[in-house]
Amino acid sequence: MKRSISLLLAVLLLLSAVPFASAFDDITDFRQSAAAESLASLGIVDSVSKFNPHDNLTRAQFCKIAVLSAGFEETSLYSGYTIYPDVRANTWYAPYVNAAVRKYAIIQGDENGLFNPESSITYGEAVTIILRMLGYTTADIGIMWPLDYVNKAQALGLSDGIGNLSPDAAITRGQAAILVCNMLLCQTKEGTLFASQGFSTGSDQSILLSLPSTNPTLSQNQAELYIDGASKIYASSANISPVLCGLKGIPVFASQTQSRLEGFIADIGSAEEETVTDISSESITVSGGRIDVPRDTLTFAGGSAGSYITHWFDIKKGDKITVYFDESGLPDLISAHSRAIGLSSSFVYGIDSDSLPSGASYVKNGIAISSSDVQKYDVLSYSPSNNTYYVSSDRVTLLYQSGSPVYANPSVIKAGNREFSVSEHAASYFDQSGIKLGGKITLLFDYNGSLAAVMPTSRVTGDALGVLTSLSDSTCKVELLCGLTLEGTPSLSGYGKFYYNGQSISSVYKLSGQLVSVSQNSDGLFVFSSEEYSGNNYGDLDISLKTLGKLKLSADLRVFECSEAGMSLHEIALSDIKSGVTSKEKILHVGRNSSGDVNLLVLKDVTGDRYLYGMAKVSSEKVSAGESLSGENMRTQYTITLKTSDNMYTYTTFYKPEISSYLNAWQPAAVSSDLVGESAKQYNFASPAFALSSSGSVKRSDFDAYRGVKIKGQYVEIDEGVVIYNTSTNTFISSLSEARANFTDFTVYLDRSASEGGTVRVITVK
Repeated sequence: MKRSISLLLAVLLLLSAVPFASAFDDITDFRQSAAAESLASLGIVDSVSKFNPHDNLTRAQFCKIAVLSAGFEETSLYSGYTIYPDVRANTWYAPYVNAAVRKYAIIQGDENGLFNPESSITYGEAVTIILRMLGYTTADIGIMWPLDYVNKAQALGLSDGIGNLSPDAAITRGQAAILVCNMLLCQTKEGTLFASQGFSTGSDQSILLSLPSTNPTLSQNQAELYIDGASKIYASSANISPVLCGLKGIPVFASQTQSRLEGFIADIGSAEEETVTDISSESITVSGGRIDVPRDTLTFAGGSAGSYITHWFDIKKGDKITVYFDESGLPDLISAHSRAIGLSSSFVYGIDSDSLPSGASYVKNGIAISSSDVQKYDVLSYSPSNNTYYVSSDRVTLLYQSGSPVYANPSVIKAGNREFSVSEHAASYFDQSGIKLGGKITLLFDYNGSLAAVMPTSRVTGDALGVLTSLSDSTCKVELLCGLTLEGTPSLSGYGKFYYNGQSISSVYKLSGQLVSVSQNSDGLFVFSSEEYSGNNYGDLDISLKTLGKLKLSADLRVFECSEAGMSLHEIALSDIKSGVTSKEKILHVGRNSSGDVNLLVLKDVTGDRYLYGMAKVSSEKVSAGESLSGENMRTQYTITLKTSDNMYTYTTFYKPEISSYLNAWQPAAVSSDLVGESAKQYNFASPAFALSSSGSVKRSDFDAYRGVKIKGQYVEIDEGVVIYNTSTNTFISSLSEARANFTDFTVYLDRSASEGGTVRVITVK
């Protein structure tokens, strides 16, 4: 499978449940479709139903496309006269050919003085025009025409996505669309974006997220762009096709004020489209092989953007994905566009009259199930293309806050401080008794994450289980395990109090970063309750076998890690765990789905990445904790200081840390990043810090060139941020290469034993 390098990466979002109609319904190649729609959005080609992508393009037609791509508008100035006898002034193409010859000097006639406007343009002629538009001359390119021009076009990326064409081959309309689209995104010889010469262009890091036809929360003539990690809504032209939604490229605005979006130029030259045959939190299998995916890879799925580890489960078997790779061959950006499963084809099992037909297949959480596994209140969505029902058990109980235009038959509702689009089919459920404005309702979601139905809580409830990722007196954010994000105002009452730095604080803050169940009170405030950890009575976690004891790991398994029970949860992938087997003592919580498979794990310090490493020292003092009946109450307060090569961290606690003996000298240690550093929480209720034990001494020759070291005959990985400390001078050394250049003997410290997948975190020399 080709691993492409691209400066701008084009992606496709997970499309909505209703299939989108392209303005050009005769283009099947996704690169040609996106390129043609980009040109149509700018008025370079006409927006009609047929593009005829396989037809050859004439010289006159290509001249028109080329000059319009440069922003040409002065047709009246270049009409009414004849340059070539076969380009008469009264023809439709005369002003474009005349401008190509006189204004832009990008093409000329043949040795007989003719232009041959109806002749098919060759690939060599087309790239020559493109390169001249970009400002290149024969002196820049070479005298061997057309080969030098074809090679220059390839070097500039102009031919990306077109395939191998000989210079004399006629170029088709579809291939020309890609070529011109690539030109618009190319730098001119002077180093400016070509598209900016004829259009008011915006950031080259933009993604067209949605249009009214793909996002019902948008008003007509609006568009949503994703720029530098944030979305923004603009007024928009109706010329932009939904086919471009999710593509990354250059937005084009009506004016320099950039208040109205006129068009969008998609960067699709190096895109690769694949069909998913299998997926996990570490990799995607496609027809071309397996793609290993780093956990932080930018991923567009489920209608939102984020890291792969938080979005992979929104990509399903059978989905088409668009992937781009970095220079090392790893995916840099992934996007999914699912099968078209309409809401009208969804029904609630056990409630609606629909029955399960024989001969159909069933898929839930990315794996095949039998019809007997389907349970009451599951939402089934049918895909006729493969005779398959996609089953979803995702549901959540929230407060019905508002509905419009009619409470009992809404098209949009607000629940959990979120707005949900309600299809006509889903709206039919609102006439049930027990569904009242201001009351609790249970929302049922289909395979695509769209609202499929609502039920009164007397029938069914849905635990809104998730991680409380942020919390203040006025705001909170919960990432639900079902994929929803809830934001709003927390209720601070009913939790009890505790004292922190002399202040009385609501105990709800002890839930920050924890696994919680969330609900809404009658005022719309979010109420949280701690999800008690279940412990683990099942056995060890075997990553290679994908088992926990005798239980199977679910295809949609979510894995979280904390430095210690009570500390913040951080989502990880199974591939982040270096040891093949994790002992049952490291497993704090096990969640299981309706099939009995493990779909949730909370693990205690299995990667070592929840800590900061360096040299630590501890001090202690007696401080007053208030008056008791017998007088002043004194407690021991510990101050832990951790220094690294670029920072000094300090925190205090009444909990006696494991490194409390580090009183007089700096020693290698680890301190939870939840207590110090950028991710530290405001309120700390534990003090996980531990000493690093020496794993022995090594020589300079024991290191290799791949960030590894041989310790007692066993190869051990060295962390990329390893701390190197000179104990003689009490100073840090900036790099391993510097240390190896100046010292011959080293003491290494691992975060855990090598047999448990330990990594070298600290190295000392003297």
